Amino acid sequence: MGFSVLRGKYVYLKESVYVRDKRTMTRKPRKLGSGNFNQNKYVTKKETYIGKLVKIETPKQFYLYETFLLNRDIKDFNKFLEEIEYDALFDSYLEYLHELYNITKEDFEKKNIVYYTDSCIYFSLKLIDWTKSFKFSPKYHHTDRKEMERFIDRCELIGIIHKQVIMALYEKLCPKRDENEMIAEMQREIDGLDKKKMKKLTVSDIKDFIS
Repeated sequence: MGFSVLRGKYVYLKESVYVRDKRTMTRKPRKLGSGNFNQNKYVTKKETYIGKLVKIETPKQFYLYETFLLNRDIKDFNKFLEEIEYDALFDSYLEYLHELYNITKEDFEKKNIVYYTDSCIYFSLKLIDWTKSFKFSPKYHHTDRKEMERFIDRCELIGIIHKQVIMALYEKLCPKRDENEMIAEMQREIDGLDKKKMKKLTVSDIKDFIS
């Protein structure tokens, strides 16, 4: 899925949708196939309307997310990032953006409106939901750089530009490894090392080594 501003004042989300032709549902013997497969043959483009652009001014007085938290008696920023849940952290940063850009909740919840700034931040309910509901691609592992960049691009688009916050959000999205699974994996590695036979040294080898 990609982001696009069309016709100067309207915002759309563009995505490629894989649609199978019904004729391909019939199973055929492999010998009748050509051996060639063109996935693009069954891909169609889809556009989802997001809303009309409404410009907001860049704040005259800029302050950091940490300052926003300090005003709410949150002093240990790293501990806060570590302990807070994904949805709560996401919503907290959005609250900061609302305050920073002076966007009221009533105005923001108007349908089909996309607030934007000169710094290319696009702020709307649909775009936020699109970012917040990020799903890992089945083609890549969550540690793959492409997945991380895809998530970072979405965050920065809606104004989440704090690197520590983005990485904290991403880590909270990553699947947690089961402790028993990790122990079993470590045991397999240990067992593998035990099975490796060390090369035996002869007396002459030892003498050569000492000399």
